[in-house]
Amino acid sequence: MIKNLRGLSKRFFISNKWITIPSIIAISLSILLITSLMNFSINSENNLKKKTLEKFGAFEIQCGYEMDSSKRITKGFLLETSSLEGIDKISPVIVEGIDININGINTYTVGIENDELSKSKYKYNSDIEENTIIINKQLADTLKVNEGDNVLVNGHENKVIEIYKDKTYSSNSINIAIMNRKSLKEILKFPEEANYMMVKVQNDDGISKVSKELINLDKDLRVEVFQEDKDLLENINSMQYFIGFLGVLVFIMCGIFIVSNLQGYIYKYTKDFSVIKAVGGSSFQVFITVLMQTMMINITGVFSGTILSFLICKLFLTSFEYYYLPALKIALIGFLIIQIVLLIPVFKTSRILPLKAMAKNDNVEFKHIKLMKYIMKGSLIVGIILILSCIIAADKNSFLHGIGGFLCIYLSSFLFVMIYINKIFRLLMKPLRFIIGRSGEVSMKMLIPQVKKNSILILAITTMIIITTIGGSFVKLITFNNEQYYRKEYLTNIVLTCDYELNYGTTLKLINDVNEIDDTVASVMTEGGTTTIIRNDSKKNIGFSLGNLEELKKQGLIKKFDGDAKNKVIISEEYAKENNIVVGEKLKFIAPKFENEENVIYAEGYKEPEYEYNLEVSSIEDDKLMNRKPVLIDISNTKLVDDISGRLNKMYIDTTNKNIDTLLNGKIQEYQGIKWASLDTVLTETNKEIEERWSFFKLALIILDCSMVFGIITSIKNNINSNRKEYALLRCMKFKQKDLTKMIITQSIVFLLIGDILGVAIGTIGSFIVSISDGGTTIIFPDYTTLILICVCSIMLVLFCIFPDIQKIQKEKLILELNQEEL
Repeated sequence: MIKNLRGLSKRFFISNKWITIPSIIAISLSILLITSLMNFSINSENNLKKKTLEKFGAFEIQCGYEMDSSKRITKGFLLETSSLEGIDKISPVIVEGIDININGINTYTVGIENDELSKSKYKYNSDIEENTIIINKQLADTLKVNEGDNVLVNGHENKVIEIYKDKTYSSNSINIAIMNRKSLKEILKFPEEANYMMVKVQNDDGISKVSKELINLDKDLRVEVFQEDKDLLENINSMQYFIGFLGVLVFIMCGIFIVSNLQGYIYKYTKDFSVIKAVGGSSFQVFITVLMQTMMINITGVFSGTILSFLICKLFLTSFEYYYLPALKIALIGFLIIQIVLLIPVFKTSRILPLKAMAKNDNVEFKHIKLMKYIMKGSLIVGIILILSCIIAADKNSFLHGIGGFLCIYLSSFLFVMIYINKIFRLLMKPLRFIIGRSGEVSMKMLIPQVKKNSILILAITTMIIITTIGGSFVKLITFNNEQYYRKEYLTNIVLTCDYELNYGTTLKLINDVNEIDDTVASVMTEGGTTTIIRNDSKKNIGFSLGNLEELKKQGLIKKFDGDAKNKVIISEEYAKENNIVVGEKLKFIAPKFENEENVIYAEGYKEPEYEYNLEVSSIEDDKLMNRKPVLIDISNTKLVDDISGRLNKMYIDTTNKNIDTLLNGKIQEYQGIKWASLDTVLTETNKEIEERWSFFKLALIILDCSMVFGIITSIKNNINSNRKEYALLRCMKFKQKDLTKMIITQSIVFLLIGDILGVAIGTIGSFIVSISDGGTTIIFPDYTTLILICVCSIMLVLFCIFPDIQKIQKEKLILELNQEEL
C-alpha cells in the first residue's frame, strides 16, 4: 500500500520501466559525451603543449646573442643568471654555424655540457668528453664514417662516439655535429664561455618573471620563451576553436537525446498528474512527487554517465589523464540543467486545470510555424553572409565567422526538418507503396501526426553524422597541410642537393649523368648571383638563378615556350606584379657595376665580367620555383657564371626508374656529398607521425560515435515502444506479422537515411569551414567512403538491436497492448 508521496514516486519509478530506463540512458549518455569531450579537450591541449615543447627540450627559456654580435656570455653573467630567483638549472652552449670544417665539409656545430638540458635539446644519449664528437646520420652518410671512426675538426682529431637520426625530412636538412664545449672553445679560440644558454625554471608560473629578469640583465640579450612560441599559440588556439566548435555540436546532440527520450516521460506524467489533481491532489503534492521521480532518474543517469566516462578513459584512452574535478563540475552542472528541463513542464502542469493539461498534452504539432519559417530563412541568409565574409576576408577572425555561419545554417536546417518533415513523409508514401506495398504507405501515414518525435529523432541522427564528418575532416586537413608543406619543396618526386660546393663544370657534368639514366629527366637550379636589369631607361640590381629551362619545361615546372631557351627569362610572380612585367616583354640584362672593396687584394689583370643579354619573358612563375630570386635565366648563358653563381643549389628529378636510388648511390664516389630525398618517403614518414599523434583523436571520435549510435538506438526503441497501441490496432485490422515488421523497419530506415543525408550535406559545409580555418583556399571534402560505411553499419546495428522489440510487440496480447498509453 502507498502511504506517502515517496512511496508514490517509487511506485511510478518502478512500474514505468519503459519510460524511466530510456530516460536514464539518455541522461547517462549525455553526461558521458560531455565529460568525455571535456576530458579530451584538456588532454588534447596539454598533449599538444607537451609534444611541441619536447621538440625544444626539457627547459622553458633559451637566450643568447645574435651570431653577428660581438657580445658573448661571460662567466660572471652565468653566475649572475644562476643566482636569479626561480631558476632551477642553466646550461651554456657555443653555437657555430660557419667556421667548423669536418673532413672538408662545413658543419653546423654546437659545444655543450653533459647535462639533461643539452640531451633533451639535441636528442643524443652519450656523454661527450674532450676529443669526442657526436654527428647526425646525414653527416655520417656524407663522410662515410661509423661510430668509433675518427674525423678531423679544423685539423683536430676527434672520435665519433654516437650517430643519431634527426627527424628533419628534407633534402635541405643540415649536417650537425655536437662536441664538448671546452673542446670547441679551444678549437675556435672562443673568447668567453658561450653565446647561447638554456634555462630551466623551478615553476611554470615563474616563466614570465624569469624572462623579464633576464632581459633586465642585458637589453641586447635575445630571450625566447617556448610557451609563448607563435606557432604553438596558433596551434593551441586553432585546437581550442575546433574543440569548442565540436563541443557546441555535442551539447546540442546531448540536448536532443534528453528531449527525445524524456518527452515520453513528460507526456506520461503530465497526463497522470492531471488525473491526480482531478481526484483531489494538490499542486504541491504533484510537484513533490515529480521532483522525487526526476531526481531518481537524474541522479542515476548522471552518476552512471560519470562512471562510464571514467571507465572509457582508463580502458581505451590509456595515455589520457582523467581530470576528476572538472568532470564532477560538468556532472553537477548537467544535473542542474536536466533537473530544470524535467521540472519546467510539470511545474506548469501543476498550476493549470486537469482538462487543460490533458488538452495541452495531446498537442503534438509545433506552434508558431510562421515565426519558425522567418527564423529559418533569416538564419540561412545570415549563415551564408558569414561564410562568404570568412572566404573574402581570410584573416584570424575568419574561422570564428565561419563557425557562426555554420551554426546559423545548422539552426536553419533544424527548423526546416521541424516544419517540412511531414511533407517529406508524404512524398515518400507513393514510392514506398510501390517498393514494399501497403505497409510502406501505412508506415509513413503513422509518422505524420508525430511531428515532434520524428523531427527530434532525425536531428539526433543528423548531428551524429555532422560531428563524425567534421572530426574526420579536421584530421584530413592536418595531413593535407603536411603534404602541401613538403610539396612546396619537392616540386618533383626526388630533390637532390650537395653538402660540398659543386662548381659550374661539375654541376653540368652531374646533370648530364643523371639525365642519361633511363626514364629520367632532371633539371638544375644554381645559387645564382646579382645582375643589372635595364627597363624604361632605369637600372636596377636584382638577384638571379640559373637553370636548364628546356628540362624545366619538360618536367612541367615552368610553362611551355617557343624558341631557344637561351633567349628566354622566367620572372617571379611577386617581382612581375611589383614592376608590371608581362609575358612577351623584352628585358635587357648587363653586368652589374660594383665599387672595389677596401682591404681586398685583386689579382693582377683582374677584370670584372662584361655581358649584355636581351631576353624575352617566357613565363611568370610561382615564387617557390625561383630559389628566392626574382629572375631565372638559362644556364647556357655562360657569361653569367662564376665560382658562386654556377654552384649547385637543387636538382629536380622526375623518373619512373625503380632503381634510381641504387643508380644515384653509384654516383656518390664521383660526386661526394650529394644527397637526395624522395617525396613519397618523406610523406610516408611524416604522415605516420601524424597518424600516431592524432590516433587518440580518432579513438575519441569512435567512442563518441559509438555512444551516439547507442543513444539513437535507445531513442528508436523508445519510439517503437511509444507506438505499441497503434501497432496493436493494426494487428486488429488483420495486419500481417511480416507487414508489421516491414513497417517498423521502414520507419527506422527512413529516420536514419533522412538524418544521414542531411548530416552529410551539413557536415560538408562544416568541413569547408574547417578547411579555411588556417587561411587555406583548398576545400577539404569529407571521406565519403568512410561516411557511407558508418551510415550502413549504423543502419544494420539499429535493425539488429530493434528486432527483438519488434518480435516482442508481435507476440504481446492484444488486450494488453491496446491498454498502452499513447506517448
